[in-house]
Amino acid sequence: MHPHPIRNVRYAAVSATVVALTAGMLVALAPAPAHAATGATLPFTSIEAESVPTTGTRIGPDYTQGTLASEASGRRAVRLTAGQRVEFTVPRAANAVNVAYSVPDGQSGILNVYVNGQKLPKTLPVTSKYSYVDTPWIAGAKTHHLYDNARLLLGRDVQAGDRVAVEAADVQVTVDVADFEQTAGPAAKPSGAVSVTDRGADPSGRGDSTQAFREAIAAAQGGVVWIAPGEYRLTSSLSGVQNVTIQGAGHWHSVVRASRFIDQPNSSGRQGPHQGLRCHR
Repeated sequence: MHPHPIRNVRYAAVSATVVALTAGMLVALAPAPAHAATGATLPFTSIEAESVPTTGTRIGPDYTQGTLASEASGRRAVRLTAGQRVEFTVPRAANAVNVAYSVPDGQSGILNVYVNGQKLPKTLPVTSKYSYVDTPWIAGAKTHHLYDNARLLLGRDVQAGDRVAVEAADVQVTVDVADFEQTAGPAAKPSGAVSVTDRGADPSGRGDSTQAFREAIAAAQGGVVWIAPGEYRLTSSLSGVQNVTIQGAGHWHSVVRASRFIDQPNSSGRQGPHQGLRCHR
């Protein structure tokens, strides 16, 4: 997905027979000029943190196994302490940002976000919960996977030349790269679809929505399960998902957080796809 090494976007484990591509991320490969690198046409533009103005400390390049600089794209990044920031000039129109970051093991906090110097009411949560994977079978450093991703709908359109800054609020944050994207609004609920919120799912992400999802799937056999815009927390995997399509409002709008989303290793026959949503662990 990126011209640099793939970063640690978190997806729930999904049965291999389930279609996991999001409608908004299906992109065609375009032929490239002989002098350009080949690859996909992507909906976002990436900017390396070390290449833009910052009040923090640039780290790297470093090729030492298991260090923050060596695991960053381009082997370089920017370390921010509380009150320090890194400021990106937006290369094209955008309304959303994804930041690849790392915080010290066992810590969590937030990044403040500014547009043209104005602080937004929304913040980017950062955590080490999904990083620092122990790899005892690898020679050298035994801990890897130091970076995770945090993303935010800015709530406004920014134009090429506008400035978007992220600032460490309460924890040390190492910023690798920011992706800027112009994302579409949420899709509408399909006619006749069974909504998980009608079955009691909590779109705030605070309550456990597992049973509501199960009830919606059972009720929608042969049809569509609709995941309205929001963030949903599942505490166990879903099974028995057959003859239904699980559909969300778009991968920036319908988010499911679970360690495993759909799990049916012994299933036979056709399973319906899930589309238009994003799954995180």
